[in-house]
Order: sequence, then structure tokens, then C-alpha cells
Amino acid sequence: MRGRRGNRGNRESEKINGDGVSVFIQDLLVDPAAQGKGIGSALLQTILQDYQDVYQIHLVTDHNGKMIRFYQKNGLVKDWDWNGCAFTK
Repeated sequence: MRGRRGNRGNRESEKINGDGVSVFIQDLLVDPAAQGKGIGSALLQTILQDYQDVYQIHLVTDHNGKMIRFYQKNGLVKDWDWNGCAFTK
């Protein structure tokens, strides 16, 4: 993965990909036993801070109320709320 702070690793399992213009995140996972302790919010805020200078940050995850509330609480906006358009194949 490459971001504004340079090379952060190159593992196949990496879920964050940054090209300097946009960042793509596929799921932010926290063990259910550790949820509700601020871990997920801390991870997400670190990612958002590390990549604050990129043009766009895209996050793709399952569509359920708990996850939507979590991401909205942390400042993300559903794509249809900001007049954007997303496609998946």
C-alpha cells in the first residue's frame, strides 16, 4: 500500500489501497468481542488522518444499519447522500 506517508507494506491481504488521488477501503473489521470500545473508531480516524490529503476516500462494506451508523458517526457520508455515483461489478 502506498499513501502520503510512503510505503506501508505490500501484503496480498492489505485492504487499503491509495494511489495519491483516492483511497479504497474494503471493510474495517474489529473482532465482535472487542467492539464498542472505540477500537474501530480509532482505526478509522487514523486512516482518515493519514490520507487527509487525497481527493477521495471510498469505503465499501455490507449494507446494514449498525455499520451505516458507525461510519456516519465517524464522518463518512453514504455515496447517494453527497450526489455521487458508485458502480460495482
